[in-house]
Amino acid sequence: MAELRRGVRSLEQELPAELNIYAVGDWTDKGLHWLAELDRSPAGAPLVLRAAGVEAVDAAGVQWLIALSHSLRLRERALVLDRPSALLQRAMQRLGAQALLEPIHASEEQP
Repeated sequence: MAELRRGVRSLEQELPAELNIYAVGDWTDKGLHWLAELDRSPAGAPLVLRAAGVEAVDAAGVQWLIALSHSLRLRERALVLDRPSALLQRAMQRLGAQALLEPIHASEEQP
């Protein structure tokens, strides 16, 4: 775990270069593992996914990120995409998932 902001620890992971229909099946189990790990961590700890290396993405990859974000919200956690590649940003905007690109600090400033 790494510190995201003072007093809040985060779970950080690296996204693969390929986030597409061919790779998403392998990442489903990893996502479940991350959720379980966060369930054992202090309240409010987000999942930070380093996304600068994403070189291939399709609708299945974006859908996986949306589903992961939804599962985190149900746990009162957040998904943070750290430095998403330009390709990932474009795909998310085109598929209507640009809200996942917003910085976390807007929702974290609450007491």
